Amino acid sequence: MTIDTLDSVERAEKQNPAIPFETMALTIRHNEGASFGGAIVIVPPDGAGHPIEILVLDSTITPGDFYAMLTSRIQGVVSELDAKARQQNPHWR
Repeated sequence: MTIDTLDSVERAEKQNPAIPFETMALTIRHNEGASFGGAIVIVPPDGAGHPIEILVLDSTITPGDFYAMLTSRIQGVVSELDAKARQQNPHWR
């Protein structure tokens, strides 16, 4: 089971980049009876989008699958940033 810890309410991440890490720690503690399979928190530079926050509650996930999940999420963010750059500059490759 994978839980995305991003909520729909804008948080104060831009003011305090530690908040996503604190939120993840609380979420892990809240699920301490569950089977822990890994956690990811990545906070991008200011203005580069929302943090990536993933908690995996499945201890049977392989390390390869865990890192593939991270890679996939990062590739999605890069694609979004590329699309935004193309919209802002039609000559951008």
